[in-house]
Amino acid sequence: MKEIRFIYIFCVGVMLFIFGTLCLGFFAFPYPDLPLEKKAIYRLRGSVSMLSMSGGVVLILVSIVGPIIKAVCKRFVTPSNMVFIGIAFSVLGCLYGSFVALPIPNPPPQGVQWVAHIFVSITLLLAGLGMLLLVIPRNIAAIKARHRPNR
Repeated sequence: MKEIRFIYIFCVGVMLFIFGTLCLGFFAFPYPDLPLEKKAIYRLRGSVSMLSMSGGVVLILVSIVGPIIKAVCKRFVTPSNMVFIGIAFSVLGCLYGSFVALPIPNPPPQGVQWVAHIFVSITLLLAGLGMLLLVIPRNIAAIKARHRPNR
């Protein structure tokens, strides 16, 4: 099986995000004097741009979370260590999100600092859940194999 190249996934995600942003900025907002029949195409363009942007963000997250999981899997070989690290990443992501990223003041702060906090909390949460999803099915299969009678 070939090795997954996360840099390619990252590049495709960035291109999708940039395409969605440009499509949203240039094509999604109609002129105020357009009739209602022509405004429907602008709604379609807006939904295409939003889908493109969200798909790009998902691919960027996958390209960041994948190498984190891969590096931790190489470093901590035992499944019990992986379970503890997965639980720690999940709890840390939840706590970071609930205490740092989510209490957004009204109005939100200038810049993209709060977006970065939300991105970090989601990345930690997904890395922890990914590690748990790698280890838990293996443990369940090992337990079932131990309890299976020999034939």
